[in-house]
Amino acid sequence: MAGEGSPKSRGAAAAATLGAALLLAACSPSPSSLPAGALPASDYAVRDDPFQPETEIASSVMTAGELLDRAEYRLVAHRDRATGAIRLGVKCRLSYLSHGYRYYTTARSAKAEVLAVGESTRRAEHCGSGRSCPHVEVVNVRLAEPELRAAAATGYALKLYAKSGEERRLDVPARVITGLLSHLAALRKSPAAASPARNPPPPPRANHPD
Repeated sequence: MAGEGSPKSRGAAAAATLGAALLLAACSPSPSSLPAGALPASDYAVRDDPFQPETEIASSVMTAGELLDRAEYRLVAHRDRATGAIRLGVKCRLSYLSHGYRYYTTARSAKAEVLAVGESTRRAEHCGSGRSCPHVEVVNVRLAEPELRAAAATGYALKLYAKSGEERRLDVPARVITGLLSHLAALRKSPAAASPARNPPPPPRANHPD
């Protein structure tokens, strides 16, 4: 019988580890396929619910990182239904194994400019005392439209910084930016839609003499 440290046992352990990693990879979402030029319309999700205050355009999911330390992010645009005002940004979901939250709270562009980070949400699962467990943070980073338009030919890069010291670089390809700006131009041509009308209040009851 092979000992615990024998080549045979080490080979079996390596095979088991590789098999588990391949299984996890098969269950994980794959990066979106990005064709040359702007992405086709099918690679953008448009959420235009008249009961919501904003219309949203979001690119398909892009990914960065490794299996157990991963970022999934989209380039997004929001248009206020009442005023037509536009907000642009990157919405990023960071998932990792850790003993605690990393707290990604700061972002900078490739020009070292500080980017505004909106309110974040955090979630941890199956955490026990003193052991590493899955953590998820969702971070929204604001982007200025002139900066994004200037990067339409080259792509846009930003980096997220965590209080724990970790960093995560996110790259938005030029074709993703071009596609989103094209959708945004079409959206701007349509008038700002008002919120759905509410049911009018009932008429006042007439006063009748007794």
